[in-house]
Amino acid sequence: SWVGNYRVSQPLLELMAAGRVVGRMTYETATPVEIERQSPDVIVFQGRYTEAKVPDIELAKNYSSAMRIF
Repeated sequence: SWVGNYRVSQPLLELMAAGRVVGRMTYETATPVEIERQSPDVIVFQGRYTEAKVPDIELAKNYSSAMRIF
């Protein structure tokens, strides 16, 4: 959605371009292997507002100590 663009996506892209953060944006759920490999400090779940998306958040909780924002 456009809200996600100006609140999350575009700021992330700008911070990455400025070399202030290392990040990744995807519309797919990360696998446990990807989570472990990337070892993120923060995981942002944008637009995960349905019961069907709860397992995605639980997966991140189980495989990462990263702060989860949703």
